Amino acid sequence: MALVASYPPIAGDPIAQQESRELLTNARIKAYWDGATIPSVDAPIGGFFGSWGAATQSESLMMGRRGDGVYYSFFPMPFASGATLVIENMSSVDIETLTYTIEYSPDALPGLGEDAGYFHATTNSETPTTSGEDYNLIEIDGAGHIVASVLFMQSLPDPPFGLERAHLEGDERIYIDNSSSPALYGTGTEDYLNGGFYFSGGFFSLPKHGAPVHFDGSGIDETGGYRLHLTDPIVFRTRVVFGLEHGSPAGFEAFTWNGNYHSVVLWYGLAQQRYALSDVLDVGNGGSELAHSYSAQQSSGVLAGDHFYEGDEDWVNVSDDGRTAGGQVQFEIGIDPENNGVVLRRRSDQAILNQRAEVLVDGVSVATWYDPGRNTSKRWLDSEVILPASATAGKSSLTITLVPEGGVPWSAYQYWAFRHRDLRCQRCAGRHGRRYGGQ
Repeated sequence: MALVASYPPIAGDPIAQQESRELLTNARIKAYWDGATIPSVDAPIGGFFGSWGAATQSESLMMGRRGDGVYYSFFPMPFASGATLVIENMSSVDIETLTYTIEYSPDALPGLGEDAGYFHATTNSETPTTSGEDYNLIEIDGAGHIVASVLFMQSLPDPPFGLERAHLEGDERIYIDNSSSPALYGTGTEDYLNGGFYFSGGFFSLPKHGAPVHFDGSGIDETGGYRLHLTDPIVFRTRVVFGLEHGSPAGFEAFTWNGNYHSVVLWYGLAQQRYALSDVLDVGNGGSELAHSYSAQQSSGVLAGDHFYEGDEDWVNVSDDGRTAGGQVQFEIGIDPENNGVVLRRRSDQAILNQRAEVLVDGVSVATWYDPGRNTSKRWLDSEVILPASATAGKSSLTITLVPEGGVPWSAYQYWAFRHRDLRCQRCAGRHGRRYGGQ
């Protein structure tokens, strides 16, 4: 299903433009799939179509506003038995004319709700943002992938001259599947929107990204933009947190530049999580090492670590103990045999540069685990390697061998093993109620 809607075009009349903003930010589009009582889509009309509160031309591949005032969304919105679409006008302006077209196909999508995700639009606002905390566009549990985001950001009134857009220095930080390290860590909000230098080139609207909105009157700077994640979807299996910093331009690190932030995230998702924790090896803990037949060649003694992670909570000290090894590391982990692969996560000290190891499962080489670079300030790092189903399916225990490469010691404080599961495995879950290798 795809949507096309039209309002009368807005001319240069300031009153008409204000009324347009009132409608676009306070009239909402809602969508309910297959009898749900809670809308999967709940967003301001302007945010849903990508331009937020501005009646301006904004044309991406999948959503936008054409120059003739027609708004469109071509994102597939699957449903199995029925869909309800609602326009809820919560503004102070009447909608006098609204025309729309809905295109749909009667073909059912196999596995919808179980293996294929429903379309969602999730809205968030924070006015103003909170000092020292990321602004979260979305924070949800489940499985799915993000396909687009729409942002609208306002400075607080009368910012210092030259720093009207300093909040755009905020990096994007995206946490996936409860990892303590951001899986994606960018360099600035304007960079996330593929602009750079506070959009010094002016307005633009391109097929997969744009910043078509900028106002700087009345002592408040306003920026609106969008990014489509079509070729680079943000995939999550149990949880995703998508946040933005807001502040600290070079030379002003002591300040946090708050503002009024609004966003819509478009995504496909399932309530069912796609993998589950099966086993934990606590390196440095004698009992856990013994239970997992842990051994390490050229091993250090137990090392105590009191460090910080990169990201939103980089002020939180985390204490753990572990080891470094110059030679082969080997241990056993328990796993549910009804798996479609295994994700192995490790906490390491990334003060050690360019750690790299060959990964073997039951003596068969399956991957290279490589963590490039280093951070001697925020030293904790959670990273992952995927063990393919060809090496893990049907087994209740795996022998993991790690062979460090390049003469660089291998650091580890914790290992977590997650069973990945597909639709087939979900349906089998009721037949396997026992735990595998848990402590």
